[in-house]
Amino acid sequence: MSYDAELVPEEPGIRDVAALADAVGNFIRAQSSKPFFITIGFSDPHRAEENFGNTRAWPKVPRVQYRPSDVLVPAHLPDLPAVRGDLAEYYESVSRLDRGIGLILAELESAGHTEDTVIIFLSDNGRPFPGAKTCLYDEGIHLPLIIRTPRGARGVRCEAMVSWVDIAPTILDLAQAAPPAGYKLEGRSLVPVLGQKQPTGWDRVFASHSFHEINQYYPMRALRTRRHAYILNLAHELSFPIAGDVASSPSWKAISERRAPLGRRSLEAYMQRPAEELYDVVNDPLQLVNLATLEQHRDVLLESRAALQQWRAETKDPWLAGQTSPFEHR
Repeated sequence: MSYDAELVPEEPGIRDVAALADAVGNFIRAQSSKPFFITIGFSDPHRAEENFGNTRAWPKVPRVQYRPSDVLVPAHLPDLPAVRGDLAEYYESVSRLDRGIGLILAELESAGHTEDTVIIFLSDNGRPFPGAKTCLYDEGIHLPLIIRTPRGARGVRCEAMVSWVDIAPTILDLAQAAPPAGYKLEGRSLVPVLGQKQPTGWDRVFASHSFHEINQYYPMRALRTRRHAYILNLAHELSFPIAGDVASSPSWKAISERRAPLGRRSLEAYMQRPAEELYDVVNDPLQLVNLATLEQHRDVLLESRAALQQWRAETKDPWLAGQTSPFEHR
């Protein structure tokens, strides 16, 4: 089975979701009866130079605006006027993205491919605010994932803990295609659990971050289970770097000027982290009380350490102790 692809010059920063939908529709109709694969990376709701790109009305997009006084402030942020205003702009950008997805689905239906196309919607990181983007706390790695298959169950909220390394095996499985010869795919197909609410054997995920921009080096590795979150800060001696887009945001400027806490986490604790962090996410969902130094939680710490170490070895993590990591595994 052959698949056509089209190389389109990247146009960074585009907020015209209707133009994106038109391009998708034209590409689909050009394939006639041939199978196709499309990946779409929206600029919304990334930060823009000003107001998340909310500087004008866009074609086919009814403008949805939010009053800063009405927005919900996530628990990892302080309730400051600048943060509320920033969030209001962010939510408007999210609404424009939502409209763009709807326009693409309408193009798919118009082309007659609603019932023979798999749709996967996901986000690549947490919201572009401090405490989320570039962090391995839940606000940074608990991301949206929606999968719609033509003949699958609808409206099922599956509680499997999955990772984005599972996406490629899932697509290959759905397409009944094999991975490249001799290439080991990390992850596993989600097809067997689609439609299941509580599948067994999907109770942990690993996470990794090394830097955002090249000058924002801060390698972290993490293990998240249903009960605990364990984070290994490989360069904990360094101050935690703030991603460029976040650093220039109204939120971060207000937080840093006021030395405001990030929710209930002090700014000092956010910027200077210990070598290891361990949280009981059932009793401490905001991940505030680090259990890594408490003797009564040492068994969990050792188990988490060992599991993460094994995963890093299996995936050939170049930051393993003895190579480039400043952290010697204890």
